[in-house]
Amino acid sequence: MISHNLLIKGDNITIEVLANKLQYNSCREGIRKRGLMFLEQLVSYNGKMLLYWHEITNNDQRGPKPRWFKMLENNVIINTTTRVLAPAL
Repeated sequence: MISHNLLIKGDNITIEVLANKLQYNSCREGIRKRGLMFLEQLVSYNGKMLLYWHEITNNDQRGPKPRWFKMLENNVIINTTTRVLAPAL
């Protein structure tokens, strides 16, 4: 049985849909290696804010922030200070 806190709820918008296809294809392996597939895995519990990269990686500071994540930040955040997601998401 799957633990309730491990279930992903919501519209299940995939990272692939939000990313530029060319950029997604070049980063697909790294995204999968981290077990990421949906935008919901990258947002706050209430689904209103994009998490910081260090929150997603549990403070793993190895390497720079990936290009695909920077692209998501540019495309889905309406306020860079609060990291609030665009309402259409």
